[in-house]
Amino acid sequence: MAERNFLFVWVLVLLAIAAVLVLSSCAKQETVEQKTTESAAEETAPVEQSPTQIAGCMDSDGGDSSVKGKVTVGNTSYTDKCAEPFLVEYLCENGAVATQNFRCERGCDKGACE
Repeated sequence: MAERNFLFVWVLVLLAIAAVLVLSSCAKQETVEQKTTESAAEETAPVEQSPTQIAGCMDSDGGDSSVKGKVTVGNTSYTDKCAEPFLVEYLCENGAVATQNFRCERGCDKGACE
């Protein structure tokens, strides 16, 4: 009878250990899934919220016409500017500086569409 109780106690201990391991594994998995979801959200964030860099060409506003930005290639910089009624937006294209003209609906002010 004592051996049976001893065996029963060991089975309970082993089950408790297994349950703790499973629960801790689930908690870690939730953390990984949460981080993966946060990473996916960061990856789908609009480009204009972060600078872009293409083969040595850096665009501080990511091509966002509502933000005054600067494109830098090597030691040379180009700053977005107004040329009424347009905004001259500098951006990186295939590692080189390119421009795109935007017609600002509410006008252009200090290198950005209002």
